[in-house]
Amino acid sequence: MDPADDLEPGRADSATAFIALLRELKSRSGLTYRQLERRAADQGGVLARSTLADVLAGKKLPRPELLSDFVRACGDGARADEWLGAWSRIAAQPPTVPAVPAERTAAPSAESPVLPGRRRRLLVGLAVVGVLAAAAVVAGITGWPRTGSGAPAKSALREPLPAHLPVGSALWIRPALAPGLCLSDGVVRDHRYDSLVAVQRPCEETAPQRTTLVNAGVGTYRIQWYRPELGAGCLRLRGQGAGAELLEPWDKCDLASHFRFEPARAANASGYRIRVNGQGCVGIKGGGAEPGTEAVVEPCAQDARQIFTVTPVSPVSPASPETSTAPTAS
Repeated sequence: MDPADDLEPGRADSATAFIALLRELKSRSGLTYRQLERRAADQGGVLARSTLADVLAGKKLPRPELLSDFVRACGDGARADEWLGAWSRIAAQPPTVPAVPAERTAAPSAESPVLPGRRRRLLVGLAVVGVLAAAAVVAGITGWPRTGSGAPAKSALREPLPAHLPVGSALWIRPALAPGLCLSDGVVRDHRYDSLVAVQRPCEETAPQRTTLVNAGVGTYRIQWYRPELGAGCLRLRGQGAGAELLEPWDKCDLASHFRFEPARAANASGYRIRVNGQGCVGIKGGGAEPGTEAVVEPCAQDARQIFTVTPVSPVSPASPETSTAPTAS
């Protein structure tokens, strides 16, 4: 029996369910994106890795020709017509926008990153539709034992923040060296880890993802990403194996990393230094300003690549100085 025989595309009742089946088909094939691309080419098809990654991440349904090339490359070509029939039915459905749920409270499982019941190396699904919520400004935070440089005094920073940090509001977390970009999910550029991780992307391209801070106690927060059709995932430092320094979203928020936002200033940049469970600070790899550059956890340093601003989502251009926010020392 073909290992994909029990995958029944005809039973998928939504785009989310259909794409989940496609991800499972890829997983069972045991092939990487590069190998699928090559196999499709050998079969006379075209299967661009970047396009396939977008599809399996849930950004969009595949085109019929891409779907056909994909299932053939995965070894399920005998049922290509069945997959295409399911695609036609689902593509005709009107989109829906579910309400934003509260943070999940399911029992944690150390083997369950991203979504329950799915393998560790599956990509976090993205929704095809969604809306960004109204937001409030992120505020200053009380002190914490230092492992690197200390926070500057109030006079070293530009503007004060409110005295309390609101949680549950839609935010942009922006690298100080690339103010038009925001932390969001993306693929690792060198493909050393086959899962979505935190990268910097143009802020206007992050929708429908919704970034919020969830109170984790004692002045720490979880960074939560929400997608309308697939729910919430919270960032966690991998800490081992390939891409140990990367941050990836886990469905089990109780297992996610705790982050502490400290007022900081470095080389004409002011904002927050984001510490991770005493394991280091979040920075942009190499200080790069290019979209797609990964966020990494590295030793804390007085370095502008470890400075971030946290601002409310708004229709104002993310790079506009009117939206710039810097913290005060508590």
